[in-house]
Amino acid sequence: MAVLVNNFQSEWIITFSKSSVFFAVAPEYAVALDENGRITGATRNATTLFSSADNFLLNQRIIGTSITDYFEIDLEDIPKFSRTASVNERIVRMYNGETLFVTVISTKKKRNSVISNCSSKSFGILHGGDPQIEKIAQKIEKIAQIEVNILLHGETGTGKEFLSKYIHKLRRSNKPFIAINCASIPENLIESELFGYTSGTFTGARKEGKVGLIEQANGGTLFLDEIGDMPFNLQARLLRVLSEKEVVRIGSSATKSVDIRVISASHRDLRKLVAEGKFREDLYYRIAGITFSLPPLRDRKDLGWLIDKFLGNEKGNSVVSLEPMAKQALIDYKWPGNIRQMVNTLSLTKALSEGSISFHDLPEEVQLNSTYSNSDESLGDLLEGMNWNITAVANYLGCERSTIYRRMKRAGIVIDRHEKGLE
Repeated sequence: MAVLVNNFQSEWIITFSKSSVFFAVAPEYAVALDENGRITGATRNATTLFSSADNFLLNQRIIGTSITDYFEIDLEDIPKFSRTASVNERIVRMYNGETLFVTVISTKKKRNSVISNCSSKSFGILHGGDPQIEKIAQKIEKIAQIEVNILLHGETGTGKEFLSKYIHKLRRSNKPFIAINCASIPENLIESELFGYTSGTFTGARKEGKVGLIEQANGGTLFLDEIGDMPFNLQARLLRVLSEKEVVRIGSSATKSVDIRVISASHRDLRKLVAEGKFREDLYYRIAGITFSLPPLRDRKDLGWLIDKFLGNEKGNSVVSLEPMAKQALIDYKWPGNIRQMVNTLSLTKALSEGSISFHDLPEEVQLNSTYSNSDESLGDLLEGMNWNITAVANYLGCERSTIYRRMKRAGIVIDRHEKGLE
């Protein structure tokens, strides 16, 4: 694979396997194709495989022939067999009747070309080639020097605070960055936390009073996380701060000027809250000078880069080694908790591993939801191939016997020991 990718001029790398078990991470055959579907390179096993074709001549060279000479496919179908397609959608048939499982990899987006296609400074910081994040970054850099409030929308854990810090550093890096989670501060305290108070305002107040978080952010950035959970009665006071650029401490009538950029974030649909009367419409339009929607982790195209980055090295050489099967399982997983869940999972897995992370080291939930672990057909084939020896299958997959039994139950696989001659 490495030789094909690095030494052959090609548009596509195609890998094949006779078994659906781990065909995406441990293929048996591989070829390189140019833009016209002609073979420019092949592994030794692939040469042997193609030599078995009915129309193959013993003195024929494989290099230069078309992939359609061996498989019942059209050239337009090739991109359809990418890693994002399901197992059942990646089956091809040779003209001799043999069926293979295939994965197509585009070589157009190598690391160098990815960098050249990313015009923002965010590559390697916010993303590793994801087009959605790149588009957001390009717009952010254009408005970085403009006094406009920003609203970030996205599921919990998609990196809204990380992005807000990136925005802050583009202009106010030497100024304060103050983050407030509006959902975590008790309602009876959020007003004093935001606006501060003067001496003797209420029982238990500090003798010298307190500077509010808005004042602390003066000259820098105020990040209001989960602003959709801000109490309705405080929204009017926040609106005044944003409109007048002034803040009044509780218990005082004196105003203090503040120079702040406000970045707000929420996983809730603020427009829906406005329609329900739970969020002020005028405040919404004040904070949403421009809105960015962050994609969930399951929709990002740079999961491999993120995994390497969180393991300690964004160049791809992690501090701990990550076995291919384990990495593919991490890429296949849907990550309902997004980046926050990935970071926690990798931190724990890294701590529990002994220098190398295998498929067995991953949390059971990740194992069970990987593409190849989730394939009932793959499990059945593997059981059949190992004579229904549960221990052998568990050792091969790097998991416990109980995991295999759970997967069999979910897939409806029942061992008839008499029928299979195991008694």
